[in-house]
Amino acid sequence: MALVQPSQSKTYANIEMKQGEDFELILTMSSPWTSASKTYSAKIVKDFAGGTFLYNGVTETVAAFDSVTASGIDGGTITLKIGGVNTQKYPDSFEGYWDLIEKDNSGNFIKQAQGEVSVDSTATPTF
Repeated sequence: MALVQPSQSKTYANIEMKQGEDFELILTMSSPWTSASKTYSAKIVKDFAGGTFLYNGVTETVAAFDSVTASGIDGGTITLKIGGVNTQKYPDSFEGYWDLIEKDNSGNFIKQAQGEVSVDSTATPTF
């Protein structure tokens, strides 16, 4: 199936995560959006050409959010989360991109959100 742009304007959100801290992004969807019969996938990449980066000391081309949940019948929210145990796995000063893809039960895909992502290290370890 082809990836199509949403009928409503997609969300652009640049996100900043701190190494070792939980991260949550809540997207508020406007009517007439519904989460019924849809699934979601959100990924982080170094670049769209498949560039590699270290994630927990392993060379990767893509990393996923820990969870993506959606709810709503006439508008609603999509929540993306990454726990601190996983934000810690990104290298110091990681910069890349993320996007959120929605798939309906007919197999149609829509890019609902996208943006840049950075992971900042800390001089003082969390305690």
